[in-house]
Amino acid sequence: MVYVYDRDRRLVAICENAHNVTETDKLNAIGSLTFTLPFDDPKNDYCRQMHYARWGDSGALYRILSATTDRAHGGSITYECEHVIATLLDNVMIGFHTVGGLGYYTRNVLQYILARQTAVNWVLGDCDFTRQFEYGFEQENLLSAMFGVPTCFSQDYIWTYNMSTYPWIVNLKQINTTATPELYVRAAKNMLSLSKTSDPRNLCTRLYPFGYGEGVNQLNISEINGGQLYLQAPDSIINEYGIIERVWVDRRYESAETLKATAQAMLDALQAPYEQYSVSVVAVNGDADMIRVGERVRVHDPASGTDFTDIIVAVTQNRTNPLDSSIEIANTATDIAVSITDLANRQRIESAYAQGATQIYSQSLQGNADTQNGLKMDFYIPADMINVNKLYAKIRIESFRAYSKATDAKGSASTSTSSGGSTSVSGGSTSTGTSSGGNTSVSGGSVQSSDAVTLPSSNMQADDQGGLNAKNHNHGIQASDVSGLRIALTDWNGTAILGSAGWVPSGAHIHGSHSHKVNTSHSHSIPAHSHTVSTSHSHTIPSHSHTVDTSHSHTVTPGIFKFGSPSAFTIYVNGAYRAAVPDTSGEIDLLPYLTTGGEISRGAWQSVEIVPNDLAYISINLYTQGFIQSRGGTNA
Repeated sequence: MVYVYDRDRRLVAICENAHNVTETDKLNAIGSLTFTLPFDDPKNDYCRQMHYARWGDSGALYRILSATTDRAHGGSITYECEHVIATLLDNVMIGFHTVGGLGYYTRNVLQYILARQTAVNWVLGDCDFTRQFEYGFEQENLLSAMFGVPTCFSQDYIWTYNMSTYPWIVNLKQINTTATPELYVRAAKNMLSLSKTSDPRNLCTRLYPFGYGEGVNQLNISEINGGQLYLQAPDSIINEYGIIERVWVDRRYESAETLKATAQAMLDALQAPYEQYSVSVVAVNGDADMIRVGERVRVHDPASGTDFTDIIVAVTQNRTNPLDSSIEIANTATDIAVSITDLANRQRIESAYAQGATQIYSQSLQGNADTQNGLKMDFYIPADMINVNKLYAKIRIESFRAYSKATDAKGSASTSTSSGGSTSVSGGSTSTGTSSGGNTSVSGGSVQSSDAVTLPSSNMQADDQGGLNAKNHNHGIQASDVSGLRIALTDWNGTAILGSAGWVPSGAHIHGSHSHKVNTSHSHSIPAHSHTVSTSHSHTIPSHSHTVDTSHSHTVTPGIFKFGSPSAFTIYVNGAYRAAVPDTSGEIDLLPYLTTGGEISRGAWQSVEIVPNDLAYISINLYTQGFIQSRGGTNA
């Protein structure tokens, strides 16, 4: 009987009138269930699309997809269902997802995929594999992504399911190809018929796999395959069938290790003719429980000389007529038809995957430098650049450039303008101070004054040191009397200021801003001596103001001035000395200097620095050619 459940997995009907019930299970594929109900059966109302159905109450669970109505002979409705693993088709991985790699195992990859379900119908159970392959998925549904994970394994595998609980459990198990057969099929016992198909047309003994990229940038396996671009079958196969070459391109692969492993699994399936047996078998003595995909079966037919042990790759059971049941047995768990179809389809649909292109770009820097301070350019390789084909630095050095010119201080003359100022005083102010003496040297002696002198306020001005300066006057020294020396003190106009007849006692004088006029028609010998002059006095300055005009102009002549004669330079990459160039220009390949452990760091700052042997003006042009991915963003 067929049991029907609604979308919430609640039992809603038991179809006891179901007939022509056929259940098909295929190795690593979506199984199916078909059944028929009479047209007027009321249980048809429960057999709705996207509801669930199963044979018995504990078998595999299927999702109802379509219903075909036949009105002949009373009418019937036939329902076609797919295994509920197909619910993973309902969700997709939007964008590009890179998953796996060193330290990220097969279990982690499968869990990453299953975590993208909008409704968690499936969880991961057992996983017999611990590979660390890297995978790339783009706009792919979850089932396709999950089924694609083990295709690069060299061992045979099988997906198994547990639907006795919810969420349902999916397991990835390894097939033991050397285990004791679980089922025996013998002529005249439980084998009704046997047919064999062998097709050598799809043979391949040398396979060239290619992955992501294009042209010289397309991923291949040469670096991890001894320099060879291809995988080849053993000599025994080559001796029998010869060299038969195939090219397999799948641009989803961005890891050479994963690409090679997948290609090897494909070559294993293609290097010998695919042999498939279709056997009609009837369950005898409980053998029905042993008829499962992935199990090893031994077929023995003495009449035809058939005696082999292989793997069950498909089981078709007619639940209402067991005599119509059959199994398919193959010499490999991988269906060669699937491999060939995959090989062809990949080449047809590869353009649907986002690719990239070879890009060329440059950046430049100019500046002055000397022997102690080079010109440094920082740059980086983008993370999306899959391959770096070229990275050159074009360099030129010339004389140092300056935009102003200075002269040597020795013997130079400079001219400048000075601006004045104004002082505004409100009311009056009184300032006092003393003036110090000055020295006049005459014939080895000096003439100094020690008498106290009081000057008119109009001829005195306080200086910025607290002293007094006499102005608007001069001193006259006459030598008409050889027996003595007298000093005449006059104002600016020559009018006597002090003393009789304009004479003051010899030695009296004033210090400050002034001038002297000396007539030396005779000579005197005056011993060294000193005088002390007391100039204590005060001034009252009425309120007044000053206006000073400071307008002026300068004339500057612009220009470019060059210095130095550089003739060579040295190159530093990331701070390390790399090369010396005995010329004023050169083109340097930087790739050998940027490689660390066979790789060039992506997304990290790099630098190239040019140090000249003299003052120099340097031009650096960095030229980069690489293969850039056309996609971006993050795993979401």
